[in-house]
Amino acid sequence: MKKTGPDTPSAPDNEELPIGDPSAESVERTRLQADVSAQRVRLAKDELRRARKRLKEAKRDARRARREASQARKAWKRSRRRDRRKGRDTSLTVVQSPKAVPQRAKVAKRRDKAPKDGNRGGKSAARSMRRKRKRARGNTSGA
Repeated sequence: MKKTGPDTPSAPDNEELPIGDPSAESVERTRLQADVSAQRVRLAKDELRRARKRLKEAKRDARRARREASQARKAWKRSRRRDRRKGRDTSLTVVQSPKAVPQRAKVAKRRDKAPKDGNRGGKSAARSMRRKRKRARGNTSGA
């Protein structure tokens, strides 16, 4: 039959074991091992806390870097547009005089009525179609 519990019998609480007793040494050794284990747990928790702080700081730095990169991209695009408007196209490898670069006429931007993908639109397109049908019915019945 299988035994449960420790192999060595435990000493009663009211009796103190002599220092030279092997069971007292094993109890002391076990207590020291428990203290060392508790210390290891504390150290691991501290390391985990520090790692979380480092991760948080790294995420903060990454956000800052993304934000700065976005601002730099926007500034670059702005300057590129400004240069194109002034007639200085910086993407050309051959340097041309400003007179040789044709000036584009400013054209007001308009949206096409029907998008390229064939979708006619949302509620406003349906509303205009209903109006057209209503007008068409009104013209035919009035004759």
